[in-house]
Amino acid sequence: MRFCAPMIASTGHAAMQSVQPMHAASSISAMVSGPGDLGPRSCMALILARVVVDSRHSGADDASPSSSSVARLLRLVGWRAVLIPSLPMRRVVLVYPHTSNWDFPIGLAFKWMTSINFRFIAKNSLFRGPFDPLFRHWGGIPVNRDQPGGLLGRLAGAFAAEHDFRLVITPEGTRAFTNHWKSGFCRLARTANVPVALAFIDYGRREVGVGASFQLSGDAVADLARIAAFYADKVGRHPERAGLIRFPDNLES
Repeated sequence: MRFCAPMIASTGHAAMQSVQPMHAASSISAMVSGPGDLGPRSCMALILARVVVDSRHSGADDASPSSSSVARLLRLVGWRAVLIPSLPMRRVVLVYPHTSNWDFPIGLAFKWMTSINFRFIAKNSLFRGPFDPLFRHWGGIPVNRDQPGGLLGRLAGAFAAEHDFRLVITPEGTRAFTNHWKSGFCRLARTANVPVALAFIDYGRREVGVGASFQLSGDAVADLARIAAFYADKVGRHPERAGLIRFPDNLES
């Protein structure tokens, strides 16, 4: 996921406030600057280089750049972070639109900068060899897509057992265009009885963050309309790939 400056963007949501990382908040605040002209590839190359340096010094168990390091790098591309004042410790966090592989490192940088322990599910093939400890340290939960049975119960159990479990889900389920969302996040939120937070990576405004949170009502049509209204002005890296915010017809009742 991509961004910069640890200050809140003026997005029209009254509840927004400055992002204050748990460490080095004052030094980060001093790094806010105007937009840069580096693209996401250059930005992510710098971030990944920093990860390599940190991992060599501290090992995979501590291979995360400091919030101040990430802020320094991200300011080069002129992105800024947005975060609602209070993000409860247990909730499903939707990320939309998800149209590019660059969304992951941008989101990872947001996690590092805010020091929030976001978790995410990913295909188990990513957790092989030397990448396994890194992905797990960064919050990854491996999933075998060929054997998805039991995943809902497993994740609901994690919500019940863990004090801090903010699980990131991309409801489109793909970076390509799709005419509907997957409904798994809805079933999970209801089963675990946790709210849903709305996160985004807006390439139009160069903003990344979490801008809203609410408890699902049980009315799928009403809930999706509320979600769609929030995301109406958010632009992915490839806008034409953004999926339609709807469930298959047989799930909307």
